[in-house]
Amino acid sequence: AANVCRKEIATPDTAALYVQDGSVDGIGPVSFGVAAGEVVGIFGLLGSGRTELLEGTFGNRKLAAGVLSRNGAPY
Repeated sequence: AANVCRKEIATPDTAALYVQDGSVDGIGPVSFGVAAGEVVGIFGLLGSGRTELLEGTFGNRKLAAGVLSRNGAPY
């Protein structure tokens, strides 16, 4: 059986995508890191801010606060 638990937490320097204290449209602050090759799911009830979080992460909305980096460089 494969070990699906990540042993090391992604940091701003090691993550393929890293959000630190990100906030958009009243959602947040949230922090998370995604390692290269990792699959991540975002879930929540209707109106919980999933769409706003992802649009802020991928540039469709401007982050009101926080730091976003890709492969260790500001994005």
